[in-house]
Amino acid sequence: MNTNVSASKKPKINRACDSCRKKKARCDAPQTFPNQCSNCKEGECTFNNPAPKKGVPQRYVNDLEAKLERYEATFGPLPPSAMSDGSPSSEGSHKRKFERSNRDNRDTESLTEKMSALFFKPDDEPVKDNEKERTRCFGKSSMKGIVKRITLHADFTALDLNTEMRSRFWNEEFITQTMRHSQAPYTHDDFGDQNLMYELINAYFDKVNVTLPLLNRERFVLDIPKHKLERSFGSLLIMVCALGSQHMLMGDKRVLIPGREDTQFLAGHQFYLIAREKFIDQISTVASLQDVQAMILMQLYVQNGLYPKSSWLISGNAMLLAQDIGLNIKWNDSKEDSYQQESRNRAMWALFILDTSNSAALGRFQLISYDDINLDLPSEIETDSKSRLSVRYMNQSIKLYKIVQDILKSIYWLKSNEKEGYKVSYNDIASLNSRLNGWYNKLPSELRDAKKSDDEEVFQMKCYLKIAYHTSQSYIYKSFLPDPSSAEFSTFRLTSLFICLNDSRTIISIFDDIQRAGTNSRGLCHSNCFLGWSTFSACLILVLCFCESRKNGDLNKNDLEYIQKGIQVLRKMEARDLIMGRAVDMILQLVIKAEVPLDHLFLKNQWNLSNNINPDQAHEYLFKSQLTFPYVDNHVQENHVSDVMDFNFDQFDAGLGGTEALNALMPSLDSREDDWSALLSTVFDGSSFNTVNNVA
Repeated sequence: MNTNVSASKKPKINRACDSCRKKKARCDAPQTFPNQCSNCKEGECTFNNPAPKKGVPQRYVNDLEAKLERYEATFGPLPPSAMSDGSPSSEGSHKRKFERSNRDNRDTESLTEKMSALFFKPDDEPVKDNEKERTRCFGKSSMKGIVKRITLHADFTALDLNTEMRSRFWNEEFITQTMRHSQAPYTHDDFGDQNLMYELINAYFDKVNVTLPLLNRERFVLDIPKHKLERSFGSLLIMVCALGSQHMLMGDKRVLIPGREDTQFLAGHQFYLIAREKFIDQISTVASLQDVQAMILMQLYVQNGLYPKSSWLISGNAMLLAQDIGLNIKWNDSKEDSYQQESRNRAMWALFILDTSNSAALGRFQLISYDDINLDLPSEIETDSKSRLSVRYMNQSIKLYKIVQDILKSIYWLKSNEKEGYKVSYNDIASLNSRLNGWYNKLPSELRDAKKSDDEEVFQMKCYLKIAYHTSQSYIYKSFLPDPSSAEFSTFRLTSLFICLNDSRTIISIFDDIQRAGTNSRGLCHSNCFLGWSTFSACLILVLCFCESRKNGDLNKNDLEYIQKGIQVLRKMEARDLIMGRAVDMILQLVIKAEVPLDHLFLKNQWNLSNNINPDQAHEYLFKSQLTFPYVDNHVQENHVSDVMDFNFDQFDAGLGGTEALNALMPSLDSREDDWSALLSTVFDGSSFNTVNNVA
């Protein structure tokens, strides 16, 4: 029997109305449509939808029709102000008229703004931010999974929700209108002279973005004419100008506070004040990527100015805004191009670096862990070799700060009242040593050896990585430094003292090399507080080492010379960094109080520099009247310290296999007699404490 039946002989399947289907009666509605079928003459015939074409789901057709209706309502007649002479038009394009739906118009207002951007706008016309396009991120523990499952069952969307919304619960405009705020839009006057603005932008990318490549230079400059007056981009641009101001030539009155030209570290303060006034309302508005980037730059700015301790608070705020919009999560969003995805990655990793830096320098909790970031490392999308090297520098910094986070968690862990507490063993120290050495040994060759022939910024990047290595090493051991209140002898304490001493010498020597290598007329490249404040910490460790050696009858005059060199390094940076100036004042007072016998002529000159001597003359003196210091071979010194780090730590443990806890060697950080917190608060808070003797 032949089973191949031709298509013409296949039985024709007719559709039926509901009444005929229930009665299982033959329905002739396909032939009588649009009239009723013969079986429904007395009632209503429900046959009103012809069968769709084979292979096309009816739901797909319905969705397309719904989208078409929304688009037609959106692309209504454009206002005359949005049209331009160069916009394409034709007679046929104006024949079709659309009716606008109020509800659909509200739902797609952001799409209308996108289409309006296709046309040229006058420069003075205020620009709207597409705030309604921004969405918040909801993690796995939220109700997102339940809602997703329900929508799969019920085919429920946000458009369905729009049909039944009581305005008193959903309309937020009347609430925001009652809030008092001064978020006026940006104007061209906010950014000052255009030529100066571009000078500041160049200074930012040359000195700040090179060590923290948050922005793409070419793309950013191209976006300025189009987005300058938008709130988010305007905030980002004005903070770029503020940071660029800190790297202008000394005494440039265009960026200094009138009447306070001696405060170079406050350069660009007028831009900072405008940014604070015109930032988005972070309570009622969802942030954008550019808002987060602007907050990152604000943190960098206040770190060098009047509010260094507040940089941690700004970092936390930026971190919350970033997680609110899911910057720490890898998205598969087809709407984002590679540039946008890369910008998101860099913003989040920049926050990670700054958070770890603040946690280490200020002794604060870490707000985000390396494991909390589900993103790829930054990619080298730039075209020039120097920018690509900056990205490699950032990637190496990320890897190092992951180790720094583990150092902070392992050694500076706060004890719990309920549990026994976290114990640090020799094995933990050895493991951290090994990881830190492994990071340094794996540095790419183009970032390892700094040469005098290198570009100024490239030379500083290479030096910063070496400084970061020694600073991280000192963090492993500085909690185990000798305790002056204890007479107990500890070999491990002396080893820790020796390692921190060599780290401090190396840090000061490298910074001195950086200052001597180039003109540095616009200051050093940006360094976060973990790196930038390392000279301050190194000087304190050197003073401690000298006091310990004097106590043990083993004076080392080299320590005195390194203390003097450290003070000179800080002195050269104080004009552009407020903390460095306070550090100089503190160390000069400290060496006198501790009776550290520095050179009398050196101390006299330093006090003269701190009183009534022009900063330019002071710096000139420092370069012409350098003391003679012993030569320190950094390479040999690093190998020597590395040998110490590779010690068999079991030798410090009497047969316990390196598992004995070292907590007993750590001084109590929460002791009531410990005055370090008050002393450091004086340094960071300045005039807010009565103990500060301000020098005009």
